[in-house]
Amino acid sequence: MSIRAALAVPLLLLPFAVLAQPAPPPPGAPMPPPAAARLGPLFIAPSGEPFRGVAGEPYPVAAWFARADADHDGKLTRGEFRKDAMSYFPTLDQNGDGIVDAREITRYEEELVPEVRVGFGGSGGFRGGFASGPGPDGGDGSTPAARKLPELPRGAGRYGLINSPQPVISVDTDLNRRVTPQEMSAAADRRFTLLDPDARGYLTLATLPKTPIQQRGEAAFKRK
Repeated sequence: MSIRAALAVPLLLLPFAVLAQPAPPPPGAPMPPPAAARLGPLFIAPSGEPFRGVAGEPYPVAAWFARADADHDGKLTRGEFRKDAMSYFPTLDQNGDGIVDAREITRYEEELVPEVRVGFGGSGGFRGGFASGPGPDGGDGSTPAARKLPELPRGAGRYGLINSPQPVISVDTDLNRRVTPQEMSAAADRRFTLLDPDARGYLTLATLPKTPIQQRGEAAFKRK
């Protein structure tokens, strides 16, 4: 093959490559989350931090608990819980000014954990072998048996231990669209109290509530 012919081949294939690109969503439709956010089971920690697992492996609440339990004694104390929540603050505070502002909250919703938009017109569904999300008929897009299951909470509530659709903005108690370290710390204490109804002073992995998405996934697995 001549050099001229070799150079011409990619040019001939270019129109087909363009045609193969996925079509953009129709006007007004929500943008899908990044590909990484659509793969594998998701757990959203009480702080709002996402933990993404791999299909077939333990639900990622275990990974969060193992990290938060700093002394690895199987008991997550209030202090450990608070410290773990505060460790996520620098990730949220992108410019390092000590405040999570409106722009950084939007970044959290659009880039870090786009799943928080689920139930508010965003895209979503189940990942890593879980049942699919809502179908066009208002069901859950799965089998008739699956459609009898309770409706999932909105946003992060379906992936977390606490039903909070957006666990970062809900920390903003004075409603100024700015989250301070003090608000983050106070929210961690409130959330620990919710998860420790017997006031034992610690949490264990075995006694943590299962997330709604985890319950739905286990129910789907049992039906197989």
